[in-house]
Amino acid sequence: IAGEWNIGVYPHPITTLLEDQGNTNVRWLNSPSPGSHRSEPFGYRAADGQLNVLYRKGEGVNTADVIARVRPRNDGILKRSRTMLSTVADLGYPFVIERPDGTHVLISYPHQKRTELFRVSEDNDALDHVKTLLDRAIVNPTCVSHEGRWWLFGTDPEAPDGVLHAFHAAEFDGPYTPHRHDPVKMTGSGCRPAGTFFVHDGSLWRPSVDNTDPLALGIIFNRVIELDPERFHEEAEHTLSGFPRTTYNKGIRTVCAMGDITLVDGIRPAPEAMEMEAADSGSIRKPKEYLEE
Repeated sequence: IAGEWNIGVYPHPITTLLEDQGNTNVRWLNSPSPGSHRSEPFGYRAADGQLNVLYRKGEGVNTADVIARVRPRNDGILKRSRTMLSTVADLGYPFVIERPDGTHVLISYPHQKRTELFRVSEDNDALDHVKTLLDRAIVNPTCVSHEGRWWLFGTDPEAPDGVLHAFHAAEFDGPYTPHRHDPVKMTGSGCRPAGTFFVHDGSLWRPSVDNTDPLALGIIFNRVIELDPERFHEEAEHTLSGFPRTTYNKGIRTVCAMGDITLVDGIRPAPEAMEMEAADSGSIRKPKEYLEE
């Protein structure tokens, strides 16, 4: 998708996004450097209690993405990002799980056909490799504990929006066994994971990417009806197209629950395209941004 992706902090629980007229007050980070983007954010709290955000950082069409970290602050100051992991090829999104033994991160390596487990280093400046979680790659690996069992979801790299795989294990770090009816879902849209699971009104919910319009991605909130080693069924209950009254208003593809806040991403036309459009209309306006370096 042509444009500029960025990360935003939505100052409300993720469940409020299920409301048709939900609050759209998103505080977007300051714009990334020209030609780069920030997307697919997942957060954790460091030892000092400060919010940290891992995300995919892109620097251009001919370079591989890296996994980087930023620390948004309430005082509006955004410190320079730090690279946490880089490879010679693009990586999947950095799904974060906070556990008593540390902050863990799931990352898929499509070019090497495997899914890896990392842990944030003690100095919070790198991702330390723990183990290979799956001897296959899945797009957007997403983990959740449900009814005494760990579940791992992700889509097929050959059909990232249309074929959903599910695996289960007794322990967080595996070994994982495919669901009896894997793949558990095959459809044209709504398979690819789009962030963290959450519980609402006694049900488990799974966000997925709505790519019905490939030029305006959205989020489908699926309510999980059945999930065990023998059965899986979910129903799409609500679709979020993004935050239309904000700067990055042309789509969304990730939501990450962080208690009282939610991390999101959004896209807007590339700055040069906006300048051309503004010039054609006779006015040039600088977009409003909420966090400054």
